[in-house]
Amino acid sequence: MSRTGRRPGDSGARRAILTAARSAFAANGFHAATIRAIASDAGVDPALVHHYFGSKEDLFAESIALPFRPADAAGIIMQHGLERAGEGAVRLFMSAWESQPTRDALLALLRGALTTEHGADALREFVGTALLVRIAAAMDIEDAEVRVALAAAHLVGVAVLRYVVGIEPLRAATVEELVVLVGPRLQSYFDG
Repeated sequence: MSRTGRRPGDSGARRAILTAARSAFAANGFHAATIRAIASDAGVDPALVHHYFGSKEDLFAESIALPFRPADAAGIIMQHGLERAGEGAVRLFMSAWESQPTRDALLALLRGALTTEHGADALREFVGTALLVRIAAAMDIEDAEVRVALAAAHLVGVAVLRYVVGIEPLRAATVEELVVLVGPRLQSYFDG
């Protein structure tokens, strides 16, 4: 007697759904992306999306996973000391945007932050927890959190113009060229 139902083992459906969700959220934003379209792009039934992820909000939250743990970002940025944190911040942030799957996730995060409170919470938590608190704690100046927030705003602005809008010659610059040009500007925030 043959068994019915789901086959044992990894079917790859969960990965396919996440890939389709990242692309849909990046291209369309949270509100315009639909579970039905994501399921279609992943080649699965919409019920399977709900099975793996629950709500659309939960799918969005999981789809913006970054290639590094946000809690590790400050350590990576300051691995050569606070005096080189500007370079470290540019290198980490822009390098993350260079990978297409990560770029899709970051675009989804940005679009989500602009269109939903859930998305704004996710971006706020990343910037607040991963950057503000940890880097500001290493700075010995009164307005450290404001300065780190300004550095983050600077990076997001550069990323939007480079990766979303595609402004030349910013788009054509290498990550290392951006480190040389933008790193000292960010460092001025960290130095006080």
